[in-house]
Amino acid sequence: MAQLKNKYFGELKGKLGDVVFRQRGKTNYITQQPRKYNRSRDPEHQNRINTFRLAIKLASAVNSISDLKEIWDDKSYIGSSTYNHLVSVLYPNLRSVDSYSLVRITPERSFSIKVKQIVISETQLDLNIEPLRGNSGINPDLENKARIVGVIWLYDPISSNNPKDEFTKFVSDYVDLDINNNIVFNLSFSSSTTELLKLYNQCRIYSSLITFTSEFSLVSFSNTFYADLSIRR
Repeated sequence: MAQLKNKYFGELKGKLGDVVFRQRGKTNYITQQPRKYNRSRDPEHQNRINTFRLAIKLASAVNSISDLKEIWDDKSYIGSSTYNHLVSVLYPNLRSVDSYSLVRITPERSFSIKVKQIVISETQLDLNIEPLRGNSGINPDLENKARIVGVIWLYDPISSNNPKDEFTKFVSDYVDLDINNNIVFNLSFSSSTTELLKLYNQCRIYSSLITFTSEFSLVSFSNTFYADLSIRR
């Protein structure tokens, strides 16, 4: 970058051929116009770009859920943000449709959950988790609150004018945790989420059950539960 010290030409701004004039403060600078970037048409290159875009969107959704961010903060490397760490963790399993079910929104699991039923409509998500029982490793004296959190990956848009993929999050209210009975969640979506769901036919859901103390301090989290569902009208 060249610096023009003597202002014989006054204040210069704009482009002349492949030379670009810029002004910062009272100083004029001359730079060469960047060469045009030619996008590669190689299918493998395009696939990597599309996968990276998916990883960015999914990582952003996961990172926006405070419970999940708190969990991943402890797993991030020194010098790397939680968001960047999530992108690197999520990317490998987004390279193929066959591995979408392997995507995890939580690190290594603390306990497992089995979902008895899960149904999604434009306005609500209903989820029924089987009893955790004593072999879950949960301490009932400490962990007596829970809530379900997750990300909905919308695909198969109704109109070609809609984006191919969209992501939105959900966080339930707290419920009393009883490991000997089913844990039932009925989440009503906001109006903005409902309007978004109306634009798609299918979705992939990634969710995790988070446990808390009576003072709502996070204690533990389950494996990531995955479901591929049609959105009920």
